[in-house]
Amino acid sequence: MAQQGPGGNGPGGGPGGPGGKNAPPAFQLIRILDNASRLNDGKKGKLSKEQAKKILDIIAPLRKQKTLTQKQAKTTLDKISVILTDEQKKLIEEMKPEKKKGKAGAGGNGPGGGMAPPEGGPGMGGPGGEGGPGGGPGGNSAAQKNMESLNPFNPPADLPMAQMMVKQTGEIFKKFENIAGIKKPAPKK
Repeated sequence: MAQQGPGGNGPGGGPGGPGGKNAPPAFQLIRILDNASRLNDGKKGKLSKEQAKKILDIIAPLRKQKTLTQKQAKTTLDKISVILTDEQKKLIEEMKPEKKKGKAGAGGNGPGGGMAPPEGGPGMGGPGGEGGPGGGPGGNSAAQKNMESLNPFNPPADLPMAQMMVKQTGEIFKKFENIAGIKKPAPKK
C-alpha cells in the first residue's frame, strides 16, 4: 500500500487546470468557448458569422452577472451546443489546450500531501489546498464553495486569478467578435 507523503507548500494539485470534462460547468464553458473561438484557425469546422453572433448574444450577459451558478453555466453550454454542428463539437472536444506564453499556473498552496509509491520513490501530487488555477481548491474548503458560483466572465477583483480570467475571457470575446465581423471603435487617446 502506498504511504502518505508529507504535506507540502508546493504544487499540491498538479497542473490539472480548469476546463476538463470533470471540471465545474463554468470552467467547461470557458474551455468550450476558447476552443470554439479557435476553430477558425484551422481548415475544418470554421464558425460562420451567424454562429459567432449567436454565441456572443448568449455569453454577453454573463459579463454583467456577479455570479454564475453551475446550473446557469450548464444551461449556457446547452444553448451553445445547439448552435454548433456535430463536426464542430467533435473538433472542439479533440482540441488540446492552447499553449500560452508566460508562466504556467502553480498548483495549490496548501496541505497537499503526495502519494508515495511502495518503492519509496518520488510521489505524485496529492490534492491541493486552496490553490491557484493549476491546483484548484481541495476538500470542502470555503474556496471550493466560492468556486461553485464564481463567474469567470466577471470575477471578484480580490480573487488572485481575476486578472488572468478577465484577460482570457476578453480574448475569447475578441475572437468571436472578429469572426462575427463586429468592429469595435478604437479607444480614444
